[in-house]
Amino acid sequence: MLNRIIVVVLLLLPGPAWAAPLAWVSDAAVQVGRVKQGAPARAEFVVHNRGDANLVLEPKACCGLSVRAPQGLVIVPGGRSRLSLSYETAGLSGGFRKVLAVRTNDPQRPELRLELAGQILVELEIRPEVLDFGQVAAGVQTRRRLSIVNHSERAMPLGEPQLRPAGRFSLAGTLPESLAPGQSLAVEVVFSAPRQRGSVWGAFSFRAGAAGQAPRSVPLRAVVR
Repeated sequence: MLNRIIVVVLLLLPGPAWAAPLAWVSDAAVQVGRVKQGAPARAEFVVHNRGDANLVLEPKACCGLSVRAPQGLVIVPGGRSRLSLSYETAGLSGGFRKVLAVRTNDPQRPELRLELAGQILVELEIRPEVLDFGQVAAGVQTRRRLSIVNHSERAMPLGEPQLRPAGRFSLAGTLPESLAPGQSLAVEVVFSAPRQRGSVWGAFSFRAGAAGQAPRSVPLRAVVR
């Protein structure tokens, strides 16, 4: 009888509590806003360990993202660590959204996903990226506009424009010597359709900024019918 009572008491006792880490991030998505082209987009994420065992982090950097952990990748119970993310924007433009996957030994949250998003702002923006004249009747002239915007904080020198092929594409007017900070410019391009039907491709190019920089170029396209 006594043995049965002991067995029942043992069954009713709580089992052993296994120690485990518990990962928590205060803000897993950071919007950095506008970033100048060529400058890295950076954000810092703080990972906390609210469990009672060491939390181990294993970042999987990819897609142009780099990650640093100055305080280490092992977080003691009650501690925290900062993960610094950086995204290189050289040669890029427009919006971006990058996600860093971080593996953990937290049984409830085996992976953290940290998001870095923003907008890459070029110093000199040209819209549209391709100037399309659409379908044009043979022997007819038509015009389309380009917009050039100086987003930098300094005056932007503009070089002599070049249009190819000569005789098919031309400018209605001239470019100014420079664009003031924040200034926008409407450029009117003229297409003189040949008598022969078919697709016509060309380019509008000019130098902007300091001497030695590569020219900016916009493809031109038309279909002669």
